[in-house]
Amino acid sequence: MGLVEIIKALEQDAHEELLLHGEIVTHKHLSRVFSQEPPLVGLVTKGRVMETWYYGKKPILGIDIYMEGEVFIVPRPKAYSVAYIGLELDNRVCFLSSAQMYEPLRDNPMANRELWELIQKREALAAWKLIQAEIPGYESRVLKELIRLAFKSPSKQRNRFYEVKATQAQLGLLSGVSRVNVTHTIEKLRRGKSVGGYVFRNSLIEKGEKPRATVVRFDANDVKGYLNSLGEEGRIPDVYSL
Repeated sequence: MGLVEIIKALEQDAHEELLLHGEIVTHKHLSRVFSQEPPLVGLVTKGRVMETWYYGKKPILGIDIYMEGEVFIVPRPKAYSVAYIGLELDNRVCFLSSAQMYEPLRDNPMANRELWELIQKREALAAWKLIQAEIPGYESRVLKELIRLAFKSPSKQRNRFYEVKATQAQLGLLSGVSRVNVTHTIEKLRRGKSVGGYVFRNSLIEKGEKPRATVVRFDANDVKGYLNSLGEEGRIPDVYSL
């Protein structure tokens, strides 16, 4: 099933929570379907998606992550009191959130947890078999293609799931984190330090400044010289902000 067919299928049988430009998804919308900590899964049908993390109601950073025709997976914040996700849409996106992908497993918490663990391990075939067993008559073609795209080999295409997970972990957006710690982490990474092969370039967020960050996957030994060669306005070719 090709990408065009996926988009057509999704638009014909779209999730009821299809969002339009300017609408925000907050933790209040997501908490009811995130009881087992699955990620938010979707496919951008038009425009692009911006992921924004908030500390309370104050945005900490924003990252352009996915463009038209791309599947995205966003992990659930560990503590809603500290941070939540807002997805600002330039146009629209078809959400295949846990309301559609995971909620049928709500009556079987063990299966739900097992599915989540399989996805984390990138065991696509096992995850798909579990879904088939637990959700008879499900829209298998669309879901199967989403899983296939999500688990593409990193050697052929970056595995965006792990990059988004790294974004959450590197910036310390977990329970008990203060803005000072987040700022310190950003500044530490700006100086060319790498954690797990991921580097973050971000200006300090001041009043009136639009949060922005870029993420590049690079070998840790080459990071510092590479970033220095870009200059302040340098464009990184392999980033979320395309």
